[in-house]
Amino acid sequence: MEKFKIDLISLKVCHEKKIEFLDHQLSSPNKVYNVVKQFLGVTDREYFGVLMMSSANTIYSLQICSIGTVDTTIVHPREVFKSAIKTNASKIILFHSHPSNNLNPSQYDIDVTKSLIDVSKIIQIPILDHIIICENDYYSFLEHDILFKEED
Repeated sequence: MEKFKIDLISLKVCHEKKIEFLDHQLSSPNKVYNVVKQFLGVTDREYFGVLMMSSANTIYSLQICSIGTVDTTIVHPREVFKSAIKTNASKIILFHSHPSNNLNPSQYDIDVTKSLIDVSKIIQIPILDHIIICENDYYSFLEHDILFKEED
């Protein structure tokens, strides 16, 4: 009888570098923008990432999930929540860049966010906001009452 082998794996969090900032209590979308902007700088393509948060709303890690083209990036729930699960995040904040500097979310941005919110409810890691990062400004889904209402 033929024996089959399976791989034994272990997943480890790798800390690549640290970003310094003054206030790790992210109490407003503007503070999130400042942290992410410091990390991203000016981009020539879309970056989609996640900030992992503690139960006290303090940020403790950031991950880029996807790097796309000048006007789109592929976002999959598996990639978005992978680091949140591995790092025991209590909640997350989504962000992505718009190299065009158009602050308005596309229909794709809205659809992806809605899908991620649905997944977050199942795995019980709430999404606090989704922020579009532009060169000199930001757009917060939460501040604009898009998708983050009680009935959604």
